[in-house]
Amino acid sequence: MSNPNIIYPTASDTVFFGDPKFGPYRHQLMRAYKMVAEGKGQQRHGAGRAWNDQPIITISRSVGVGFPLGQALKKIEESTRMEDTAAVNELLGSIGYICAAVQVIEEGHR
Repeated sequence: MSNPNIIYPTASDTVFFGDPKFGPYRHQLMRAYKMVAEGKGQQRHGAGRAWNDQPIITISRSVGVGFPLGQALKKIEESTRMEDTAAVNELLGSIGYICAAVQVIEEGHR
């Protein structure tokens, strides 16, 4: 049974990632991106700043990768006590923190 709340991209929507079989995965990543770049993440934390200048990155550079990973874990744990829509939003938000951890590791701020 299909869920009307889930958008399944067409093959043409997944050209950027190359393999249309991964369209649903791409869709979830795009949802997480939009939340960070345009939605709640930008409204609460971004204040119009570039990704590299936002607190999740700047604080992580100072204190290490434990900060964004801890934030991601908190969101994941909290999602287990929420209704579906809120849980999905919390989990999508955790992806942004995981991406911040990847970035600061690659910058050498472990």
